[in-house]
Amino acid sequence: MVTAQPAERRSARCPGAPYARSGVLAVGSAVAVMVFAGAALAAPASAAPGVEALAVVSEQGLLATSGDLIKPADTAGHVLAVDAASPVGVVPTTPVAGVTDEATGASVYDGPTYGTVTGVGSDGTNASFIVIKDAAAPSSYEFTIGEEGDTLAAAAGGRVQVLDSEGAVINYLQAPWARDANGKDLPTRYTFEAGTNVITQTVDTAGAEFPVTADPSTGCGVGWCSVYFSRAETRAIAAGGGTAVGSITAACALIGGPIAGGACAALSGLIVSVAQGANANNRCLGIIGYGIPPALNGWAPFTLPRGDAHCK
Repeated sequence: MVTAQPAERRSARCPGAPYARSGVLAVGSAVAVMVFAGAALAAPASAAPGVEALAVVSEQGLLATSGDLIKPADTAGHVLAVDAASPVGVVPTTPVAGVTDEATGASVYDGPTYGTVTGVGSDGTNASFIVIKDAAAPSSYEFTIGEEGDTLAAAAGGRVQVLDSEGAVINYLQAPWARDANGKDLPTRYTFEAGTNVITQTVDTAGAEFPVTADPSTGCGVGWCSVYFSRAETRAIAAGGGTAVGSITAACALIGGPIAGGACAALSGLIVSVAQGANANNRCLGIIGYGIPPALNGWAPFTLPRGDAHCK
């Protein structure tokens, strides 16, 4: 069993392979399903009345409602339009009855103690949102990533690389996150068996206010990838020096490889400057890259406000 490091907040994303592949699991049309991959938590309680998975996810602004999504503005003020789909699917593993939401195209499963909403997240990447309704729900949830022949590899910061059958990196899963109804970040982690494309997200809901939301999701869409840095990471980059350059290079190379990491690092002066402005204004740094790895040929730093799903 390969275990990625626990994460208590959503952290940085890195570039991936933004090209369409035939046979990829189509998240928009897949039937949302869920498997109980771990023991239920102690002291089970009845499901919270009236809790609907789609409503919880929609109220938090996590799900895309249009095929035309917008990324944050870059430092020049340009609005960056992106495709609303990723080339790698995130699909729960065991089929059960579900429905498709007409407004978003998401597949929705609502069980008595938990539900899932599988579709395109508000930032344009594939996601399967877990809604844990009460303490009787499972603690672990299993998902198939990509298509048959793809495999997973652990990466820094709790992230997970997605490799195709030839071993090339084609996307990645951002670090796992989970939070309760009061916005409290909860301990969560990914685990997976080497050589497979099935991942399990485990959430510790001890002391949580239900419903709890969690989200395994990809970091790249078609023709673009985004790197998101937490507040702590933004502060470290804002300090400059070798540590900042190393952090930038490693983050951008997560999917794009050394060439992409080097191209991104070449802009380290600009990126550090934007990080300093973000840090001074209690915001977080982000970087968007365009192209097909390893030759991601365009990079632009931007900032995100504190409280955004990516700025913790």
